[in-house]
Amino acid sequence: SVSPGSMELHERRVNALASLKRWAELGNHCERLAAEIVKTDGIFTDDLAPLNPFPDLKVATSLKPDFFDKKPDNAADPVALRLLSAKAVCEAVMRLPNEIVPLYLRSLRLEERY
Repeated sequence: SVSPGSMELHERRVNALASLKRWAELGNHCERLAAEIVKTDGIFTDDLAPLNPFPDLKVATSLKPDFFDKKPDNAADPVALRLLSAKAVCEAVMRLPNEIVPLYLRSLRLEERY
């Protein structure tokens, strides 16, 4: 588990997963991180606008913040095997820190997802 607010720790985890060549897990971590970031879409208004880490991005439409939440009524849908759509991946890339994006894109290529 990684502190949700510490991008440095997320970057370290992604680098560690890349060095271990655990590309599927790396991609899943990045997508979960992006889904967590989407939860803050639209809250940086008025006096909080200067604190917005992504001031030029629109609110996500394809990437849902609850995409990776467990659904107790559907045990046949494991969270670890869920894959984002192509549009959701685009929105995820826009929300990830620049240091993480190249490794995330590499994981997508190596896993032959897009």
